[in-house]
Amino acid sequence: MKRILLLILSLLFIQAEAQTPSALTVSKKGDSLFEMGEYNKAIPYYLETKRFREVAKCYEAIGNNIEAQKYFKKALSDETTNPKTQFEYAKLLIRISNYKEADSILLTLQERFPKNPNIVFERGLIKEIQNDSTAIECFLQVYDMDKNNINALYKIARY
Repeated sequence: MKRILLLILSLLFIQAEAQTPSALTVSKKGDSLFEMGEYNKAIPYYLETKRFREVAKCYEAIGNNIEAQKYFKKALSDETTNPKTQFEYAKLLIRISNYKEADSILLTLQERFPKNPNIVFERGLIKEIQNDSTAIECFLQVYDMDKNNINALYKIARY
């Protein structure tokens, strides 16, 4: 009886060893590579687990904004209500000078999260880049929300 039990346990152990790594293991490997700055190596792991936001962040980190934009769009099509993904995508759009779409996303986020100073600050940056005189109002609003926001203080002092 003990031999049969030992044989069954051995077979189960061998079968468990022969299985492919789980999605969690693959995901952790991708996260580990990302944390170490191995962005190109992390991309295949994230693609395997369909973590498109992380793929976008990898491409963004290596400066490939076109691919980053593509994967942010994929991530948003899967999870349109994730505010963190929307915010990161809006910041990317600002960097690639797509101010209209970035401002639209940020405005939607600002309506959902009216007390978030970071969203208002990014909208202020867009207005500043476009030489819109209402940029200062955004920076003042950020200061009212967060008296310790050094970036807003700097922008206010410049005006």
